[in-house]
Amino acid sequence: MKWGYFTNGESIPSIDSFTDGAHILVVCSPTDYISKAVSLEDLGWEVRDCIKAVLTDKTLQIGLFRKSFKGTVASNVLTNGCGGINIDISRIGSEIITTSVGAGFGGSFEGGKKERIESKNQGRFPANLILGMGVNNLMDSQSGDTSSTRIGNPKFGNKGGKMFGGAEQKVVSVSKDYKDVGGSSRFFYNFKSESEMKSYLVSLIKL
Repeated sequence: MKWGYFTNGESIPSIDSFTDGAHILVVCSPTDYISKAVSLEDLGWEVRDCIKAVLTDKTLQIGLFRKSFKGTVASNVLTNGCGGINIDISRIGSEIITTSVGAGFGGSFEGGKKERIESKNQGRFPANLILGMGVNNLMDSQSGDTSSTRIGNPKFGNKGGKMFGGAEQKVVSVSKDYKDVGGSSRFFYNFKSESEMKSYLVSLIKL
């Protein structure tokens, strides 16, 4: 098996049943999480992350575990088809990132002029908190509506900045402008049912 999803009380097959690099998601109550994580570590699983799901009537703790493997993540993904995480699939929203670059960074442009490049981004980096229906409305009622502001704007002089072991960085400016307005729940994944939550979580580990 290359991945697994198990709710509290479900029996998890032997680790030997899983491919090297396989991930499993284990959903349990917050009070059971530590004991569950320790027992799985004793069986050979590596703790990779933890996600909290907040519903109107309860909270859930979702442990992300991976079977160890030899070599790099890239080599294991190529060999066994697992081991990596689908971050892009789980990004929140669908905003635009605008990048302006100068000659010498990522290629030379005619006359050394700046070139403006617009590319679609799959959204914000996913948070370790996800929200059930109703919770998002409560959060938004408390936060009110806000507008996103530009994040990141490194500027270097004509000589560039030094990064990555002294290499000259020719970036003129890089910005991410999400240009959206709304409550704070828009920064988190919102799900309408536990089955929808499962589909979202599985998308993280099913390559």
